[in-house]
Amino acid sequence: MFEVLPKSKGIRIRALCALLNSTFSNLIRAFVGRTTLGQGALKTEGIDIEKISVLDPRQLSKEQSDALESALDALAERPVEPIFEEVKRDDRRRLDDVVFDILGLSGEEREAVYEAVVDLVRARIQRAESVAKQKKRKESVDVGWVADLVLQGARMEELAQLYQEALAQETRVLPIGRLDDEPFVERELWGYWVRTKGRDVLKCDAEEEARYVAALTKVGLEEIRMPTDPAYVAAIVDQIEAIVEEVQKRLDFYLETIPDRKVCRQITRKVWSAVAARVKEGQRQ
Repeated sequence: MFEVLPKSKGIRIRALCALLNSTFSNLIRAFVGRTTLGQGALKTEGIDIEKISVLDPRQLSKEQSDALESALDALAERPVEPIFEEVKRDDRRRLDDVVFDILGLSGEEREAVYEAVVDLVRARIQRAESVAKQKKRKESVDVGWVADLVLQGARMEELAQLYQEALAQETRVLPIGRLDDEPFVERELWGYWVRTKGRDVLKCDAEEEARYVAALTKVGLEEIRMPTDPAYVAAIVDQIEAIVEEVQKRLDFYLETIPDRKVCRQITRKVWSAVAARVKEGQRQ
């Protein structure tokens, strides 16, 4: 709790108190206060109070000061209500009208002040509710349900068909093993490497072959059969990559709403496991 005292002499304290309790001062306070508390609360520290601009009571006429003090006395007879109801009260409007008259605000401008204060409070409350919902979502995310949402738009059948048709060609087996990180293609002087952050996975002669391997290892295949004809690989790799990238984009879209990284990893594993299982089914057909 902080005590606010005027630094200069000759200031009518009750008139200053009335100014500080006006809706206009409430609007100024909303911009300098701290909004990182729970339930949408607004906190004003001592250092924040110094930033609040207020009309100088010494520049007011006696009639203006008297009107402020009279309106404050009437307002002090009751508890302050939530802002959504407070701005509708006649005694509140009486105090504010004195301040608005001093400022020379039009009727439209006065209503704009009320709307701004209400909107700022509503925004803080909605943000607090959003944080609470995220926390609740974090505690109760259905991993399987989210994974199913991601997979609903995935073209798994088309990917399985492409791989099945590739297996009908003359192929060579590439044992990859399990990857713990995202695969990527990196060019070097004598070829192209499929790598992860901590591992050299496979060296390929052609870029298209490396992209083919990277896309299918991302899906989760630990053993890949690649056609020996580079032209065939080049003809299908764009389609395979496009399908894999679509799944990743859908996955990213849903994961953005989930703050729990552990749950995100579970959903990611479930999605790619399902895609890999469908591709492997095509391999057995």
